[in-house]
Amino acid sequence: MAQPSTRAGYQVALYLGSDVAVPVYAFVCGIDNVEINNERGVIERAIRDCATAFAAPTMKRTPGLKMSSISGSGLLATEYINDINTAFEAGTSRFWRVAVENGPTWTGKFVMSALNLTASADGSAYAEISISLQSDGPTTYTASP
Repeated sequence: MAQPSTRAGYQVALYLGSDVAVPVYAFVCGIDNVEINNERGVIERAIRDCATAFAAPTMKRTPGLKMSSISGSGLLATEYINDINTAFEAGTSRFWRVAVENGPTWTGKFVMSALNLTASADGSAYAEISISLQSDGPTTYTASP
């Protein structure tokens, strides 16, 4: 039996693109939980059989809009909070990338829809950050090299 090639969680990373025409991507350290969701809406329509008067209709499904979202969370790395907050406050889309080490990437423009900071005053835990991104246009999948 052949074993599948797998990746550890730390081999998936989130990158923020610079705000220029050809973005340069910087690793967002501290975000150690990354999730990308790709969805496609489906348009459903009941279609009647015109040759049979009382036959039950069948469902026709047509692919609809494609949407992507990225969420990430982890320790608050103070070196990156200004860049992340600027991306949120700008209210405009920025290029983001999710990359798997020696594997595929997902790249596109995303709007940051949530920026959350969690901290405990008792000092028993580190401050954490979480972000949510919604696609603003196509997301490009680049297969493994």
